[in-house]
Amino acid sequence: TDMGQVFQKTQSIIERARSKIAHVGGVILEQVLFVNAVAQSLVRAPEYGYARKILEEYMDHLPDEISPKLLGSLYQSLRGAYTNIGDFNKALSYAEQALIVSLEGATYTDISDAAFVLAVSKTDRGYKLPNRSPLIRLWFSNTITFLSSWISVDRLMGYHQQEVDKCCWLAFVENTM
Repeated sequence: TDMGQVFQKTQSIIERARSKIAHVGGVILEQVLFVNAVAQSLVRAPEYGYARKILEEYMDHLPDEISPKLLGSLYQSLRGAYTNIGDFNKALSYAEQALIVSLEGATYTDISDAAFVLAVSKTDRGYKLPNRSPLIRLWFSNTITFLSSWISVDRLMGYHQQEVDKCCWLAFVENTM
């Protein structure tokens, strides 16, 4: 079947990459190639769920040498996969994990980017709450506060692009209330 072929091709790509890396060496290189192969599968065939399953299994057995940036990217990939299938609770959880990991050693740029992704995930999740309920207003108010705080930090850190992006997203969230 097509689904079986996608799974086999993904596995084959990963195994070939691992074999070459084992010959040459380099844990970080192995991680990067793995993420690239799985990310391509997430994009090409998100409905099958194979890449998502493979990535989740990989996340259960992470090497000790994984960098915060790469781990954050893995969490953000899973966040995107779950957003694509409409599971906004899992997407939000992975976005939160990406920010937490970034705070533990990534660059400020990566941290701020992860905060923006979390704001988007919070907004996506908020749309699943009942319209015009006090809960949805509270949810979006929390998202607005989160964004406002990060806009101030981006301004202080001189990260103008994320400041602008977060301001635009803030206006979008405010208009939904």
